[in-house]
Amino acid sequence: MEGPPVRLDVTGRVRYHYENGESPRSPVSVNWLSPGLPLVHMYRLNLFGGASLEGPSGPLSGSAAQPRRLAVLAVLAVCGSSGCSRDKLIGLLWPDSDENRGRHHLSQSLYVLRQALGEGAIDSAAESVRLVSTVVATDAWAFEDAIDRGDLESAVRHYTGPFLDGFYLREVPTFEEWADGERQRLARRYAEALESLALGSEDTGDHRSAVGWWERLLAHDPYNSRTVVRLMRTLAANGDPANAIQCARAHEQLLADEFEMELPAEVSALVEELRRPETPEASGSPPEAGVLRRPQVGTPLAPAGASRADPVARPRSRAVFRVALAALVVASVLGWLWMTGRADETGTTAPFESVAVIPFMNLTGEVEFDLFADGLADELISVLSRVPDLKVPAQTSSFHFRGSDLTASAIGDALGVQAIFEGSVRKEGSRVRVNVQLIDTEDGYHAWTETYDREIASWLDLQVEIAYAVLRALNLEIPEGWSPLRPQTQELTAWQDYQKARHWWIKRTQEGSDTAIVYFRRAIERDSTYARAWSGLANAYITAVFWGRLPASDSLRLAMWGMAERSLELDPTLAEAVTTRAGLLFDDGEMEASEKEFLRAIELNPNYVLAHQWYADLLSRVERKEQALEEARLAYELDPMSHIVNKILGDILRGNLLLEEAIEYWNFAIDLEPDHWSSHANKSRALACLGRFEESQEANRRDIEIRGESDHAARNLYLMRDYEGALAMIERLREENPTASAELASKVHAELGNWDQAVEEYRTEANKYPGDAYTALSLAYIYARTGEEVRARAIVEAPGTIDDQPSVAWNSAGVYAALGDNDRAFELLEQAYRGRKSQVMTLAVNPRFDPLREDPRFDEFLERVGLPRVDGD
Repeated sequence: MEGPPVRLDVTGRVRYHYENGESPRSPVSVNWLSPGLPLVHMYRLNLFGGASLEGPSGPLSGSAAQPRRLAVLAVLAVCGSSGCSRDKLIGLLWPDSDENRGRHHLSQSLYVLRQALGEGAIDSAAESVRLVSTVVATDAWAFEDAIDRGDLESAVRHYTGPFLDGFYLREVPTFEEWADGERQRLARRYAEALESLALGSEDTGDHRSAVGWWERLLAHDPYNSRTVVRLMRTLAANGDPANAIQCARAHEQLLADEFEMELPAEVSALVEELRRPETPEASGSPPEAGVLRRPQVGTPLAPAGASRADPVARPRSRAVFRVALAALVVASVLGWLWMTGRADETGTTAPFESVAVIPFMNLTGEVEFDLFADGLADELISVLSRVPDLKVPAQTSSFHFRGSDLTASAIGDALGVQAIFEGSVRKEGSRVRVNVQLIDTEDGYHAWTETYDREIASWLDLQVEIAYAVLRALNLEIPEGWSPLRPQTQELTAWQDYQKARHWWIKRTQEGSDTAIVYFRRAIERDSTYARAWSGLANAYITAVFWGRLPASDSLRLAMWGMAERSLELDPTLAEAVTTRAGLLFDDGEMEASEKEFLRAIELNPNYVLAHQWYADLLSRVERKEQALEEARLAYELDPMSHIVNKILGDILRGNLLLEEAIEYWNFAIDLEPDHWSSHANKSRALACLGRFEESQEANRRDIEIRGESDHAARNLYLMRDYEGALAMIERLREENPTASAELASKVHAELGNWDQAVEEYRTEANKYPGDAYTALSLAYIYARTGEEVRARAIVEAPGTIDDQPSVAWNSAGVYAALGDNDRAFELLEQAYRGRKSQVMTLAVNPRFDPLREDPRFDEFLERVGLPRVDGD
């Protein structure tokens, strides 16, 4: 597969580097994963927290990385796209040299840098020199650009420490003076951005996020008592007054140790205020706000992991505790019962049957710990999801509530779970403190809590330790011989790249697909034994091809199979890898083998959403519509906040002609991801079929805004009887493809009575698909409409024309309707419906069936299949 080289800059965006659409600006590395697939190639200049220059293989050394040349890059980075004059560079870095020597030093430095980074890295015109951001990504540039754009969250992610911290050119005081001024200026902008984010979170009632922003600001300026007060008030508003008081004590100790100062009066007053008991509030809870209201599933469902044949879940296989009445142990036993679940009236534990793990709060003030905190939550999801008969929502949905101040009850309702795990991560020197708690969503009580204080370096071991503790807290019995807790990788950077890849992959956009592939590859480069990264990379390619982000090819197909097999070789019990193989078999048309693999994946991990989702698609394709719907609903229950899962469920509901319900799920998918075109497109078609034309036109317009005009959009106009609009769109499509939508154009011209044009368009389509029965029936319809019954019947009644193909039966029904043979038309409509329900979806509005509208059987058929009566004029 041929493709452009890609680079990843510090914002996580993928850039394609082509000059004039022809050749790459810099050499492209060959991907060792599969010949012909492009590999990341980039340079990064890091200026916050120090100064370093990195290339595709790591930090650059040698002449290009000498301090004064790094200083040249630093000045250019701060100057941004406007560039910097040669005189300014010389004055800052060679102030003692005369003009000629200064220019020589600068030219020599630029020459060395261009040799290392490529000719396109530094642009110079006359007296101006500019660093090209598409070749060299710089954190300082990205930081200021994000602030100027108002994207403060992105900006503060780039600020990882003081500008040029620890980087000195002691023999060049002019540069040192400039660097100190820039350091202070950038630090001010960083502080202002953090304060704006904190105040913005407070304004929206998101106190949890505000806590994080104030803590980061305090870490940046630890002596600022004003920030301490704001942090304390926000902690108290977030229901954590104890930590607010502890924050004041830490500030008091810092001021005493560093400056021999007492705690400021405003901080002391707030401590006393927090210590006073609160007035009990009136009973009753305020209505919850801020959560998207997901659609409710249409029918009761079996829990994840239930047998395919029996909708009733298997009995729970969990160990239970009995309360001993002996006086010496009763207190400890009751305490253990409270920690491990809820006790019923008989004294037997009633373990939770469904739990969600929401993102852990990063209270360190350091952005790199976002991934650490997310990793703990994700590892718990990964472990718990493999436990039989325990429902565990997917990360996509659980992480939807990041930073939310909703109650446990509201989150439980949204995710359909009985309990939630939440936690926080703090850092003290080289150690990390993790707090984990299990909350009953029915009453909000903490059923279990634990704190871990460990060295940061042992983060992987900590993940495993916490996972074991959680399993014990839930009182879960693990099947014999099953070991769910082995770490997938020991490489922190590989795991971080994998997490970033998954974040981008679920978007299913062009940018998301490209970026996910880059990060999956990087994870594998860092740890070639990382099984989940191999299956993730294969899945990213599968979905990229499916959504048209990459062209399909034999070489890519072989590469995807190689990735899947490598993942299975590393871990044969990995549900992700088994699902990947099932998906590839599905694409190869091996339906029976694919189904076996999907069922195997679900057995290994009954909560793995992608297995349910893809299996539902397979069942739908083989016309097992009711089973497909059951599987899609299972996927939805496990991942209700995923726009893809909502979109797929909507599609399968449409396949079952449940159009109104399908629209609900497409609407929710659009709420979750407004710019994913597919839900808009499918919603438009369904609304047209229901006769809701104004709504259909609006959805069609959004589809066109996002992905451009298409045959699908033109067909919607045809169904809404906007024939002129459909022809105009077809003409625009033909600017790129002269034969585009010929079959549709033939239909439109036939409805307008343009018989010559209709026949001409038919011939164009027939040349593309010679001998195709579906296409031939377009000509039969034209003959029927023009009164040439003999010619029409000769085509439609030719031996083998209809057979058992639902689409051909549907088209033939339209021909017989035009001939006035209603009996035969209804027979074929019934055949089309039995063969594939969705085939008759457009019946209520399709102009081809206007001759049947006065026949009483037409309304009876519509009512039986669940379609409305829509006037055909």
